[in-house]
Amino acid sequence: MLTLPSVLHRTVSLYGRRTAVYDRERDYTWAEFAERVRRAAGVLVALGVKPGRRFAVISRNSFRHAEINQAGFWLGAVPVPVNHRLAPPEIRFILEDAECQVVAVDDAFADLVQTEELAPWRERMFWLTPGEVNADGPSYEALLADAEPVPRGDVDENDDAI
Repeated sequence: MLTLPSVLHRTVSLYGRRTAVYDRERDYTWAEFAERVRRAAGVLVALGVKPGRRFAVISRNSFRHAEINQAGFWLGAVPVPVNHRLAPPEIRFILEDAECQVVAVDDAFADLVQTEELAPWRERMFWLTPGEVNADGPSYEALLADAEPVPRGDVDENDDAI
């Protein structure tokens, strides 16, 4: 059975030492990327996200965005990418309608999430990118450092993915 977690698992077994991510901060091999994905799944679990449940991502394209999405797939949870160009009431509607457990936010959108419309969600947000802007909430990298890796979830090819 082909699932998104099985694709990552197979890629690591075939190409684990090859570079998967090229980034200004640092590069990651497939094995390193997969380890961060397993730990990111642990972050989601620690924040209360269970298989089949949804979590939102408000982020620019980045390796952290890719990791947290893959972590959702790995766990069997469903990432809900949110367009940061939407108005705060529209974002709030999406978060509520999708019944998101938590929200991963890129610090570039700190002003957006500080709006009154998104105030009810602030306690369920964590910051994907390191920086001074997000000193008031949990940092993804700090959460990741403390997280236990999660084994691949029992994901079926008919499960929701995104």
